[in-house]
Amino acid sequence: MGSALVRGLVSSGKTLPAMICAFDVDSAKCRTIVEELGVEAAPAISGVVTPDTDLVILAVKPQVIGPVLESIAHQVHERLVIISIAAGITTAFILSKLKGPARVIRAMPNAAAMVSAGATAVCKAGPADDKDLAAAVDLFNAVGSAVIVDEKMMNVVSAVRQRSRVSLHYHGSPN
Repeated sequence: MGSALVRGLVSSGKTLPAMICAFDVDSAKCRTIVEELGVEAAPAISGVVTPDTDLVILAVKPQVIGPVLESIAHQVHERLVIISIAAGITTAFILSKLKGPARVIRAMPNAAAMVSAGATAVCKAGPADDKDLAAAVDLFNAVGSAVIVDEKMMNVVSAVRQRSRVSLHYHGSPN
């Protein structure tokens, strides 16, 4: 999903590749996105968050978000917005792992975002404001559409699947 977001951001023109720094524990995946799109690569997760970083997207599995948050906890600063797409991980959990003024956005994109047809629900926490929320909506609109919801609705939203109509046309016998 992280690669899909990067592709969407770059192809939509919402940001320049040079403004993106990526990290993946799978160095081959990271190398692919770097070569394909021309984004920067960090040698470690801690290298993604710098004093100049405005936004970090944590596109990680829920079981590893704790250690990831702990590895960047001391680098959080007042301008930094952290967007998590880790399924089922609450903003309260994220805030509990971070040090400093963490502006947190929780997002729940669906798999269709990988082909720029996604539907994403977003909510905010901590000192995150409406401007941060609007930026997250804009970001996820690069891979489909996004809506703002209360966090208490996030689990409900993730259970709902986007439906689309498919029309099949057969020419002749299906046998």
